[in-house]
Amino acid sequence: MSLRFARKIIGLNQRRYALKAGVNLSLVNQLELGNRSLTSCTFPTVAALAAALNLQPQELIALVEPQPAARVGHTRTKRPYRRRTPAAPASDRGAPTASRGT
Repeated sequence: MSLRFARKIIGLNQRRYALKAGVNLSLVNQLELGNRSLTSCTFPTVAALAAALNLQPQELIALVEPQPAARVGHTRTKRPYRRRTPAAPASDRGAPTASRGT
């Protein structure tokens, strides 16, 4: 869920949400665009943003901040490095040679 979705459920535009929370409009815009993380804000700011949406601060953080995805299923493993051997000269590669008939 995004901050924008949570704000729209309440029926607020960015300007009214910023006024209700007592924060700058540019902060709301940056948070919604993902240019700034909610965890980079001070606790009073997060509390004000949450209160404007009728949420607790930890509820807002849980809704907005992405949670690390659990890795399920097969995980790809890297192949070990295999050193290449230098190419053999053409005469050693089994190239056909002209046979002389005697």
